[in-house]
Amino acid sequence: MKAKILETGALAIEVVDPDAPTIGTTEILPVATDADGDGNDDYTNKPMTDPDVAARDGSSAEVMTKAMTPMNNGSRIFTSFKDNPGAFSWIEKVKDENKDYVGFRVRLSAPVTQKVKLDWWLVEEKDGILP
Repeated sequence: MKAKILETGALAIEVVDPDAPTIGTTEILPVATDADGDGNDDYTNKPMTDPDVAARDGSSAEVMTKAMTPMNNGSRIFTSFKDNPGAFSWIEKVKDENKDYVGFRVRLSAPVTQKVKLDWWLVEEKDGILP
């Protein structure tokens, strides 16, 4: 979509490449817990030894999207929490070994105690469009 002024009753964004979404929802899960002692994480039911479970810090979520790679002049990442994280948030862009942007992390100032969902929207910045 390219527009300086867009007047419409609604805005619809279609994700045409599942590896390069520009809009989505993610969640931040609490630190892995096995309260029932079955060896599995209580939130995901994956083994506590699973690398994703073991690495979960309760205060971040990573979104990988190839949509950021062609954004030469940068991008803006907007987030909207569906649940109260009880902390302030910020975004860190993720680069690959070629120094291309390939995703981002949402960070929280304190770990969550329950699952927190958030929506995100990625917008490319073009020269002269955004301040």
